[in-house]
Amino acid sequence: MSRHENVRAHYRVVFPTSARPRFREFGIGAEHEVIDCSEKGVRYRSSRPPIPAIGSEVEGTIEFTDGEHHRIAGIVVRTAGDEVALHLTIRPIPFTRIIQQQRYLRQKFPLNELIP
Repeated sequence: MSRHENVRAHYRVVFPTSARPRFREFGIGAEHEVIDCSEKGVRYRSSRPPIPAIGSEVEGTIEFTDGEHHRIAGIVVRTAGDEVALHLTIRPIPFTRIIQQQRYLRQKFPLNELIP
């Protein structure tokens, strides 16, 4: 793989299991575990079936471990097992929030827990 094959357009924060934010999905009242996120994307583990279909709109609120909430909305672009990936076209996460999360994780966790 060349070094350009896995380049992302946005910086992504991957959360250790014990520090994963919660995503409260509107409409179904479910609370999901956020695996990773960026300004324009969120991947979460669905807490209850059925998972949304690819192309459907999903909206809700992410509660980060520091207590801050952020409302998001986007389109389902991928599913795999119980994982759902959203492209946040409607309500992205501010870049400053992503950087704050990375800073928080680096202060609270050893580096080997932050590298997948």
